[in-house]
Amino acid sequence: MATVRRADNKGRITIPGLAGSQVLIEEVSEHEFRVRRVEAIPTEEARILKNPVALAALQALGKDCRQLGESSE
Repeated sequence: MATVRRADNKGRITIPGLAGSQVLIEEVSEHEFRVRRVEAIPTEEARILKNPVALAALQALGKDCRQLGESSE
């Protein structure tokens, strides 16, 4: 659904449903922007994503948890 909105003199618009949310704004082209709701990862936790060994361990744990949940159903 497309909605026309007018930006104020600082370039701001309101988007119902996104109030108080963190968003990622990507400039797709000179005339198009993509706005996506995101969750920020605290810096201390982001280091896990940069460490391949820690990331693999975390992914394995998640896989084990999902399998555990499936077996109990």
